[in-house]
Amino acid sequence: MGVIVYCQGSDFLAAAVSVDADRLRAVAGDVDVDAVRTSAEAVVTACSDPVGAARENTGLATRFGILTAPRSTVLQPSPVHAGMTTDPQATLSELFAKLVS
Repeated sequence: MGVIVYCQGSDFLAAAVSVDADRLRAVAGDVDVDAVRTSAEAVVTACSDPVGAARENTGLATRFGILTAPRSTVLQPSPVHAGMTTDPQATLSELFAKLVS
């Protein structure tokens, strides 16, 4: 579905998503694909645009924590995996290609 990359050293937080309606319906035939797509796109937007409560806007680290916190919603994040990069945008593209596309 998607990837979020946070790099504190580069002050970078971004996400890339892709909603495959056929794959979703294969898992849950009655899924509301538009609702899933809206939720996924909201994650992408939340990475770049401060919204919501003041706490969500205290910095990228806080926003990343909120976006990746385990919860019971339509979109459920996997555990966070640490790594190192000198080019977070390229890393986002690479991870998206390997894990999602």
